[in-house]
Amino acid sequence: MRIPRVFAGLPGIAVFALSCVIPASAQSLRLPAHEKTVLKNGLTVLLMEKRGVPIVSFAAIVKTGAAADPAGQEGLASATAGLLRKGTKARTAQQFAADLDFIGGTFDAEANADFTSISAEFLTKDLARGLDLLTDALLHPAFAQTEVDKLLAQSIDGVKGAKDDAQNVILLYYYGYLYGARPYGRPDGGDEDSLKHVQREGIVRGTISIQAPTKFELVSPDNHRTINYLHTTSVNLDLRRYKGLRIIVTGEEGLDERWRNTPVITIQRIQVIE
Repeated sequence: MRIPRVFAGLPGIAVFALSCVIPASAQSLRLPAHEKTVLKNGLTVLLMEKRGVPIVSFAAIVKTGAAADPAGQEGLASATAGLLRKGTKARTAQQFAADLDFIGGTFDAEANADFTSISAEFLTKDLARGLDLLTDALLHPAFAQTEVDKLLAQSIDGVKGAKDDAQNVILLYYYGYLYGARPYGRPDGGDEDSLKHVQREGIVRGTISIQAPTKFELVSPDNHRTINYLHTTSVNLDLRRYKGLRIIVTGEEGLDERWRNTPVITIQRIQVIE
């Protein structure tokens, strides 16, 4: 599962800034006066103010969700949303969490079938710091490979654990029966198979250690560290042809007991990046 480098180009996102929760009557809903602005990039901003409450709440909606996940990569949107708070280009996951806790703020992101929602809340006095955290997460997510691997492993464990209670999965099976192979019939968070299928980008080189589990590895173009060891079961795929080339590889990822820190990816498809 390849996590996209840019999560929000921002067109098609609606952002709401709320200073309080507005109670709704049982019979009718009356929204307070609000301002609406559409930016040049297509971002729609709605602002509702209640100055007597010292809290600012933000909600962003991206009009793309799990239904847009490519077949075989179910869980991509969910993983992307989950990784937004797992580090940015300026902050590690631990630093982001510490900065958020320091001001007593909240930040959440979740992918539903038709949209992805992001929410945050801060005290008014901490607005500048809170807005810096929010924009950093939305515009500069790092999608660090260690965090990606950790989240996918946790997601797989969650899928397995959910099967222990029929109530947790009965709706998933019902939707699968009702919609079949259509997008709404697939689990928003992915399943054990789709979460194991990943996409990785890097440069192919021969392995340095003679004890490595395979003869070829995929290394980061940025720091030349090993991302994956490359394995193929196809006699028609000669990895020597790809040495030194930058590629996107799709396949199933797993760990070799001897090399627990670097997963092996069994290749299904290779795309050369020009």
